Amino acid sequence: MFVNTNLETLGTPIAMMIFLYTQYGPRIAWIMEGGVILLTVSLWVIFYRRMVPLKITTDTESPRKGEEKEEDSSNESHTEPQAIPRLDLLPDDLKFIFASSK
Repeated sequence: MFVNTNLETLGTPIAMMIFLYTQYGPRIAWIMEGGVILLTVSLWVIFYRRMVPLKITTDTESPRKGEEKEEDSSNESHTEPQAIPRLDLLPDDLKFIFASSK
């Protein structure tokens, strides 16, 4: 049953496009493609102010696959420090969530 559901999930959009293409030709496919592009650009323009740059940090201290990390016995604390949310990066309508955590 699980395999059947996955095949239906993958096959339904393909079957729909085949049906639409055979009934209406390539015009409907291009209209749908244009609609997806228009929706994407519209959402990009609407949410442009809320976008933040992607920052990927690499941890040079992390062990490689298959290697075990050596325990540092000098560190007494076994808890990770909690990250403080940066309120300047949050949208204005979500800042109230973290306002009481100061």
